[in-house]
Amino acid sequence: MLRHAAREGHHIDADAPGKARTALDAEGIRIVSKQRTKRLTDAELSALREWIAANAKRTHLPLSDIVEFALATGLRRGEILALEWSNINGRVMTIKRKHPRERDRIEEVPLLKAHPVWPQVDPLEIIERQPKKSSRVFPYVPDTVGFWLRQFRRALR
Repeated sequence: MLRHAAREGHHIDADAPGKARTALDAEGIRIVSKQRTKRLTDAELSALREWIAANAKRTHLPLSDIVEFALATGLRRGEILALEWSNINGRVMTIKRKHPRERDRIEEVPLLKAHPVWPQVDPLEIIERQPKKSSRVFPYVPDTVGFWLRQFRRALR
């Protein structure tokens, strides 16, 4: 927000966030993202899969494929929905990862073959069955995917 204000002509040092982080680091003060502590249980995962199957016609998107791809790759929703066909090279995908210090962190992530323990589905097979109607593999709005996952959470209550 401060950088935007500086670009708009307000009298703000455009590098204020970077300077603040450097100063906090020098003082030994760490600012870290809130880590998730909740993980799906096997029962919750089964319930999610059942709910997705029962509501597939309502969602109008391959929610099952998106969830299974997330489970198989460990990617965040935004990383999955930003994945482009051009980022897939065999069993390797190149993605932008969220990182607290590097603005555009690019990583190569392997697409592991299915395994009885993990991943239980082949993420490359999930990719290959998606229609090529867009430059993105999953051309959906993150808020729409989030909406349907929140609907599932409400249904569990």
